[in-house]
Amino acid sequence: MSNEQRFDGDGFDWLIGRRIVKVEDAVAPADTYREIGGEVMSNHLSMYRITSIYSGGSVGVYWRSRKVEVRVYDAFEDHDYSIYLTLNVKQLTRIAKDIARAGELAWVDIKPKEAQSDAADWYSYYDKEFTNEGCFNLPIRRMVDVTTATTAELNKHVEFLIERPSAETFRCFQFNKAMMQDYLADYYKRLTELNRIES
Repeated sequence: MSNEQRFDGDGFDWLIGRRIVKVEDAVAPADTYREIGGEVMSNHLSMYRITSIYSGGSVGVYWRSRKVEVRVYDAFEDHDYSIYLTLNVKQLTRIAKDIARAGELAWVDIKPKEAQSDAADWYSYYDKEFTNEGCFNLPIRRMVDVTTATTAELNKHVEFLIERPSAETFRCFQFNKAMMQDYLADYYKRLTELNRIES
């Protein structure tokens, strides 16, 4: 793969599934851009990143082997720990896909599995570094099929709670494998409801 490659429309569909075994096969070390919405995928401090730009800032999905983080930039005031983030449905759907994709690259053998305990639930996590909780309560149920949705449906606004564990970080969520399995269970359940995959 070349160091810079442009992708059509929705982009990154080639990452879905188990076709890519190693991260090195998925992205080049240099920045790789997709054309719509200002997203960028790059290698950043030995973690790979997909960033989705929205009107008030950006959401970065970072991954490396056995680790996925969600960071939100330019949304928090200096000392705020929690805010309601507003995205349109198309942006929400893209970020949901990016998190799922990152999880499948971080754990190549991962399978969707509903949480059996609160510790494996993906709605909140305890950050050991900052000894506090964070959350990125992405409302997956609001995802749409971007290929069939109307412009009005895609532009509907969705507001949801995000919290960072400290004013010193942009990190709102960090997935372990069990949390990612729970996330993927919810994500693929929604895709099935949208008739995007067979059950």
